[in-house]
Amino acid sequence: MGNQKTVRLIAFTATIILCIPLLGTAQSISVDKPITESELAKKIQGSYGFLSNREPALNQGEYAIVEKFLPFLEEDPNFALEMIEGLTANNQDLSASFDFVLGNLYYQSQREPDALQSYKKALAKYPDYMRAWRSIGWISLYAEDYETALDAFGKAIKLGDTEPDTFGQIGYCYYLQGDHMAAQSAYSQALLYDPTNLDWMRGNLSCHIALGNNEAAIVILESLTRRQPEEGEFWRTLSNLYIQQEDFIEAAACMEFLRLTNEMNFEEYDMLARVYINTESFDLAAEVFIEMIAKGHVPDGDALLICVNGLYKNQWVDLADRLHDSLSADEDSLSDESRALLVLIGSKRAELAGDLPEAERVLTKGLEIGKRLGDIRLRLGIVQFQGGKSEASLETLALAESHASSRRNALIAQAQILMSMQSYYAAGEKLEVAIAEGAGDHASNLYQDCMHAARKQELDRISLTQGTLQ
Repeated sequence: MGNQKTVRLIAFTATIILCIPLLGTAQSISVDKPITESELAKKIQGSYGFLSNREPALNQGEYAIVEKFLPFLEEDPNFALEMIEGLTANNQDLSASFDFVLGNLYYQSQREPDALQSYKKALAKYPDYMRAWRSIGWISLYAEDYETALDAFGKAIKLGDTEPDTFGQIGYCYYLQGDHMAAQSAYSQALLYDPTNLDWMRGNLSCHIALGNNEAAIVILESLTRRQPEEGEFWRTLSNLYIQQEDFIEAAACMEFLRLTNEMNFEEYDMLARVYINTESFDLAAEVFIEMIAKGHVPDGDALLICVNGLYKNQWVDLADRLHDSLSADEDSLSDESRALLVLIGSKRAELAGDLPEAERVLTKGLEIGKRLGDIRLRLGIVQFQGGKSEASLETLALAESHASSRRNALIAQAQILMSMQSYYAAGEKLEVAIAEGAGDHASNLYQDCMHAARKQELDRISLTQGTLQ
């Protein structure tokens, strides 16, 4: 056992790809109603004119009434409506166009049921009244009667409506109904007529995301971030999509933009740090963690430990020390979880300084905290072995094996120690359990080495026995 200190044991998980949780608030883009109610009122108000080649005309008497009260429509629609109702109360022969105008007045007076009734009267007299169908669609959309809205907008399109708003509203209705394929088609049609409309772009984008068309969504988002770089929602969603594509460099660039604008919350800091860890940019991850801590956020413990291990492995000792000092700046107010993290980082510092007794003391004392016991026992067992305490090390690692967070690493560490003691079959049993529980390539390679050494040991024993018999 004289060479046991040269056996390399893992300190934390050696190579790990951290799971990066997507930002829950940014997995998709919010889709709003295509037009606001005030905008809709303006559209209604602006539709008192007539399409002479497609719509019935007012008769002479109706035209005189409309002309007389038109100046009052914007300033006092209720007065205009009251006067017109009085003049036409007993007239059973009103034209479809007049019913349409009356419907607009009712809508402006917030009498939506009466407005719908007037539009329907107009359609009963002239079924191809395109704008009446469109107006029914608008009102039905705001009443959340999406089936009626879709039917009305569809009829308007068949009658020649090419307004981008109409296609956009159809897209919105389909989107709310969960028919993302139909919604995407409608939004694309709206963009054909109005390619710079951000509402249609957002709707189209949301459909692509819902359909899993990430590459198309990324193209749209890159355009949106150029047009509206101040919209943090776009950057968050774009970073999510890049992570799903495992393009961590681009994801980090998106998150760094948010960081520059001071719009990052804890969830986003954690996401950026994990992205950097996945690219093994431990120095950049450490800077993010330090900034997090300064803003009062507590980093995820597992990610922090992997980062620290990477810093020490790459000889960024000063940065690791800064991270430790940042976390311990207000030690009295730290949670037990954070104090346990400090124990693990502090023991690593002592170990690298060559002070194994101090590392063991820090870890033993850390067990009293009661948090991250598996990680602390794993680290303690490794330090004990490096200090020449093989039996104590195996006992400590056996305790670490009982914790889910450290079980596989504890099994592998025990196997390495047993191999250094030439107890290959016992080591193999530990590795078999670790592999069965998903330990990965490192354990599999170690197991092959272990079995090879066991067979050689067995052959040497047979050879020695035969030599003795001769």
